[in-house]
Amino acid sequence: MNITKKYPSLNQASGVDPKLQKQETSESHVSRMELNTNKAGMEGLDKERINKIIMDMSVGSRYYENEQKKEKQVNQKIEKLLNLRSKVTASELSAAKVKVNELVKGLERNRDLSRTIVHIDMDMFYAAVEMLEKPELRTKPMAVGGKAMLSTSNYVARRYGVRAGMPGFIGLKLCPDLVLVPTNFAKYREYSSQVKEILAEYDPNFSAMSLDEAFLDFTDHLVWRRATTDKERTFMRHVYLTPSDADGKTTSWRRTKTQRLIQKGRKNVRTDMRQKENYYPISSLQ
Repeated sequence: MNITKKYPSLNQASGVDPKLQKQETSESHVSRMELNTNKAGMEGLDKERINKIIMDMSVGSRYYENEQKKEKQVNQKIEKLLNLRSKVTASELSAAKVKVNELVKGLERNRDLSRTIVHIDMDMFYAAVEMLEKPELRTKPMAVGGKAMLSTSNYVARRYGVRAGMPGFIGLKLCPDLVLVPTNFAKYREYSSQVKEILAEYDPNFSAMSLDEAFLDFTDHLVWRRATTDKERTFMRHVYLTPSDADGKTTSWRRTKTQRLIQKGRKNVRTDMRQKENYYPISSLQ
């Protein structure tokens, strides 16, 4: 939703136009349902055509009614804030700006920029796990979820406008060949734990935000890294087995098997994160 377009007074330094009239959500259009292309792999799509399909397929559904209700609630909150802002005097606004500027200066003086923080967000994690176990899905449009809602989609499906947060029935309309894979959180937790074991080697106190996202403090690792040679810091190779390889065995069994494979010198293909079509378990980190 373009707030400044719907509420032109936001662009006015003097405040809200007192003649601002409330604009109700259109019965035939819900802006929050429009395609959001702020995802890798969705550049250059025909948004107008895709949005028309989304709207045509949604009208009358529970999904549409729910989104319409949410948009109305958001619009009401905006109206309330705009009305409050219209009552702020010029002197009050000036005093508030001075106070905020002082607060910002204080934060600038006290913030610590000596630490190196890394944010990791694994790309289309659920879909990557499914494609790892079923390589034939890598070249097909696929999404994880059901007809009610999708959790994520691979890059092939994204070229059709299929993405996370979209009902599966709309995804199937956009891409009739879309393969829907049911979510399996037990499996995703298993793969997530494998990745987190590696992350802990770089920062034992890393903060996991979800199954596929974490913050790490790389400061100490970088100090160590600068003091070592290439040979010294290339010290470990991870070879993880898929659940099908392990045939239902426990995580402990997999780790034991992994160590044996390492000792025998078995090598896995290292993930090339620059190539979106290749998705393997993390096989090595230097």
